[in-house]
Amino acid sequence: MDIACLCGFFGGTGGANCVLRNGQRLGRAIRKEYRVMTDAERRRYHTAMWTIKGNGDYDELSRIHSSFSTSPGAHSGPAFLPWHREFIK
Repeated sequence: MDIACLCGFFGGTGGANCVLRNGQRLGRAIRKEYRVMTDAERRRYHTAMWTIKGNGDYDELSRIHSSFSTSPGAHSGPAFLPWHREFIK
């Protein structure tokens, strides 16, 4: 899965140089290891987690993840890491 593939899903245009409806360019996410985050980054992370738990988004993500728990693409094959990398974006 790449940016060009995801562009239309997010309602953007331009394929590999995807521009979203809000004018921002769709780029790759960089996932920083928790132990190397600054205190400010950890506070932002915790606030984000409390927010999505409070508004129900976390539970919905958990439900989606759970529904793929028996899928060979998500957990029982070579797509494990790419599937989860895309899922947590």
